[in-house]
Formats: sequence, C-alpha cells, structure tokens
Amino acid sequence: MMKTQIYVFQAITVGIYLCLAVGLEFLYRDPLFIDSLTWEKEWQSSGSKTLESFFKVLTNFGTEPVLIPLLIICFLFFSLQKSYCFTSVLVYSIFFDNLFKILYGNPRPFWVDTTLWKSCDGGFGNPSGHSFTSSSVYLSFWHLSTDYSFFKDTYYGIIIRVILLILVIALIIGIMLTRIFLGMHSVNQILYGASLGVALYYIVFHAFSLHKWSAEDFFGLFKTAYYKIIFSLWFAALIITAIVVWKFMENDTSLWVDALNSICPDIKEFRKFNNGGLYGMFVLFGLIGCHYGIMFLLRLIGDSFFGLNDELNNLNGSFTFLYNLIRILIMLIFTLPLILVLVIPSTSPLVIIYIFKVALPYFLTMFGLYGPSILVSIKWNCAYNRVRKYSPKFDVEAPIDLSK
Repeated sequence: MMKTQIYVFQAITVGIYLCLAVGLEFLYRDPLFIDSLTWEKEWQSSGSKTLESFFKVLTNFGTEPVLIPLLIICFLFFSLQKSYCFTSVLVYSIFFDNLFKILYGNPRPFWVDTTLWKSCDGGFGNPSGHSFTSSSVYLSFWHLSTDYSFFKDTYYGIIIRVILLILVIALIIGIMLTRIFLGMHSVNQILYGASLGVALYYIVFHAFSLHKWSAEDFFGLFKTAYYKIIFSLWFAALIITAIVVWKFMENDTSLWVDALNSICPDIKEFRKFNNGGLYGMFVLFGLIGCHYGIMFLLRLIGDSFFGLNDELNNLNGSFTFLYNLIRILIMLIFTLPLILVLVIPSTSPLVIIYIFKVALPYFLTMFGLYGPSILVSIKWNCAYNRVRKYSPKFDVEAPIDLSK
C-alpha cells in the first residue's frame, strides 16, 4: 500500500512538473531565441578553432552512433527488464522530440541568421533533440549502472555514485552548449529539451519504476491479454498521432525553405521540416519490435521457465566473457535488417523511405534482439550455469525444458 501511495505521489509530481514545463515554455521562447542569435554570433566570432573542433566532437555524444552502442551495452550486461526500460527512454525521447518539433514548427538559428555557421539539419528546432535525448538517456544509463547495493549502501559507493552523476550532468550540459555554439539551437530550445528529457527519465525510473518490479510482474505485462491490448492500443495511438500531426500540421516554412536549400543543397526531402519529424518519430517501431520480441520469446518458451522468472530476466546479464562474444555474433545476425537503412536510396518516394528505411528495419532488428536472439542463446547453451542447475536435463538438441 505504501509503495502504491509513493508511486501515485511521484506520478502527480511529474505531472505537475510537465504541465509547468510545457505550459510556461511560451514565456521565454521568443525573447531567448532573439537574444540567442546575438550571443551565438559573438561566441562564434570569439571562439577558437580548437574550441570549435572540440564542440564538433562533443556534440556527437548526443547522436545515434553513440547512443545505440549504449543500448547494446545495456542489452548485453543488464537484465532484460532494465534493458527494456533503457530502450523505452531512448525511443520515447526521439519520438516525442520530433512530435513537439512539428507541433511548434520553430526554426533553427542558422535558418534565421544565415551568417551563423552552417551545420545542416532540416528538422525544426524546438525542442533540442540533443538536449532531450542526452538528458534522458545519460541519466537513465547512470541510474541503471549504479542501481546496485554497493552504490547505495556503502560509503565509497555513494561517493562514486555522486561523482558519476556530476560527470553525467557535466556531459549533458556540454552537449547542450555545443548546440548553441554550432548555431543548431537557441537557448530556449536546449532548456526546453533538457526539461522534457529530465521529465522522461523521472517518469520511467521514479514514477513507474518498472526496473524495480519483480520479474514475474514484469513478464506479466507481456503475457496477460489485458496488457497486450493496452500496449497495442497505445502504440497504435502514437503512430496515428504521428501521421496525423505530420499530415495536417501546416507549418509555414516559406521564410526558411530558400535559406535551407541554399545553405544545405544536398539535404534530402525526408529530412526537411515535417517530413524530418515523421522520419524521427518512426523510430517508435524499434520499441514496438522490442515489445513484441519479448512477447514472442515468452510464447515460444511457454512454461519452460515456470518458476524461473528471475533467471530468465537476468539471462542478458549473466553470461561469461566467452559467451558474450558468441552472443555478439548472434546479435549481429539479428541486426542485419539495419542494412535496409543503407540500401534504400534516399531519393526513394517518402512512403518507401518511411517503411523500408525506418519502420521495418528498426522493428525487425529490435524484435530479433529481444526475441529470437535470446532464444537462440538459450538453445545454443549460452545460458548461465545457474539455469542448468535448475534444469540438469537441458539439452540443446531437445525442446527447451527448464522447468524444475
């Protein structure tokens, strides 16, 4: 009862915080955007080449080539439950960032003042995606990495946990500053993005605290028909919302389209304005694939793990170094659909790009990682020895039977 009251209180708290963050954003939007144009020009003119080079490297820590490896690390070394939470944070941060971008339809600084440095990006600027994603993802990674008794119950562990938090916050602030220095975002946009990112982190790891649920309750989300319907309706509602907003939100881009085309002549159509927003929102299919991959896994193993929910939940984090190498090879097989992202030409019709360059490869990849790749790992006897202790009759050639 006490835990339920705490969750309700935290849900109310984050609800109030979100209402304030979203409701008050319009008060500082225009003033800070106008001031940012002056500040960025002065900063760029006084900044050194070394600082520019450093910021161009640092800003990459808020991009997919860095964030996706974090997802793989979580998948390899954390429990299935924690890995699912991290994936949710990463995907939802990208989805809602792009949704808000279309809803606001605000420009980036270098669209308005073409004398600023040209860092080509065709999506709208508010909120800052780097600020949104880095604040939510890095706080989540810190939370999961230090979610152990050593970091909470020992003196030195608490000190290390606090130091790591300070470093994570410094990294997030550094990434936010790069977006201003490079002319990609204004001050109001990075502040708004960071406020939303912190809210998302708090919702997942404090308001819902799914990573703290028992393994039995966690898998219940994917086994129970009621939750299957709820999640299916939720994902369907988000996809419909994304398409409706993309189609019917008529943002006036006439003031910036010529500047963008002249500054970035090679930018593709699916990366511009509303099209770029929908392209980003379709990353949601990755989380859908992750969700249904777990459902697929639980359905195939049936009652084989009856009474062994904790063992199944911790399979991802319970492999030896050698078995992790084997699992990486298995993972590579199931990430092959990502090749579609590179194979599909960027000049293809938009519907082809959205389906075969985003939705399908993300869905198939995450479905494969959270479903078949775990199943194959178990069948190939890559499971930790404690699973074998519960099932001495386990045979890689025989059907899975890990029941007591």
